[in-house]
Amino acid sequence: MRITNLFSKKHHTLSDEETSLLALEANKYIQYQGKQWLVKKIIEYNWGNLLVSYDYILNNETEILYLGVEKNNNHLLLSVKKDIPVESVDSNLEKEIKENEVPPQILEFEGIPFMYDRESFGKCRHEGSTDWTNISVWDYIDKSNKKALTVELYGDKEVFTSVGQIIHISEISII
Repeated sequence: MRITNLFSKKHHTLSDEETSLLALEANKYIQYQGKQWLVKKIIEYNWGNLLVSYDYILNNETEILYLGVEKNNNHLLLSVKKDIPVESVDSNLEKEIKENEVPPQILEFEGIPFMYDRESFGKCRHEGSTDWTNISVWDYIDKSNKKALTVELYGDKEVFTSVGQIIHISEISII
């Protein structure tokens, strides 16, 4: 999934830590919010024009998170999200996407309004697979520009939603 380009800088060179994050592999550990997380799987997204992003599926034995990493203008954009039921965002969301080909401009989750930010169309695959699936992604952001909500349509059938926050690389470390 792609995240909003909030931190873009020109002429930025990736740090060793940023480069290591892009090369992160399954079965490695990272530290986030004082907990150790195992990288269980990696999903690669190809958005065209040489733009690629990754979701690292993290597990700490109690919960599962997605660490989204996107390289944009030699800068990493990071988010941490968790899956939420589509119905918890909008009980008619799947129907609305299938009828209108897009979700609403504003979505609400747990009393927080999220405004539409951008849409992306591309392909994704699980690491190690050669099978690519078409994906449509709609990104939403709250008014603080710190919380994010994502709606994903895989192929033309499955709709998934996730919610989380934009993070800085200093909030995580590779163990």
